[in-house]
Amino acid sequence: MLDTGGSRGQIENQLRDGVSKQLPEIIPGGFGFYTVDLNEETRAGAMLVKGKARLSIELVKGVKGRDNAADVVALMKLIAPQLIPAAGTDENG
Repeated sequence: MLDTGGSRGQIENQLRDGVSKQLPEIIPGGFGFYTVDLNEETRAGAMLVKGKARLSIELVKGVKGRDNAADVVALMKLIAPQLIPAAGTDENG
């Protein structure tokens, strides 16, 4: 999902829960997290924001035995550099 409802505060709140981990820097000025669902070991997700642009990836049914968190991080690294700039990253709108 790509939209313009992002904020750094969203990411900071998610990281405070202790379950999510911070994404490596994927795009300059971007800030994000990735996580796995503790109740469903194959479900994973990631979110990256820059300004108001927000990109979310969710792997609803990953493959048992794979590192599904690494898969969503890899997907984010692949698509975020193309999609986030296209969404507009101005803090004001």
